[in-house]
Amino acid sequence: MRAVRFPLLLACLAGLTGFDAPTLRVPGDGQPAERVLALWEQTRPILLADAGQPLSDAQALAHGAPVLDAWTRLEAQLAASDASGETHAVMKLLNDFYGRPQSTPQRRLAIRNRTRAEFAQRLQNVEQRLRR
Repeated sequence: MRAVRFPLLLACLAGLTGFDAPTLRVPGDGQPAERVLALWEQTRPILLADAGQPLSDAQALAHGAPVLDAWTRLEAQLAASDASGETHAVMKLLNDFYGRPQSTPQRRLAIRNRTRAEFAQRLQNVEQRLRR
């Protein structure tokens, strides 16, 4: 009986968070600002698609994990560059939208709802900062 529970639990979790994980390629070539823009061009459609869906907390965390991973890797690569502020601005939006796993579900929901209410303005602010 125990052997059946584990696969059943995994199947249930897969149903809660099942989606086609986005594949983001962290740009390795070019100037820091160019690399940030290149990753943003990959991220923007994913973010807009997710903003149009009523994601549960588990889905938001799962959808955001590969996106946040890519931005964390780029942020680490560009830490000493002029583009570190831009990566930080994008990371702030992504963390508020998808949620930080270490926060409580209630806190993630409150921040996500506030971010959704201000989404158009926050997205515009990030894009203006990236295009400077």
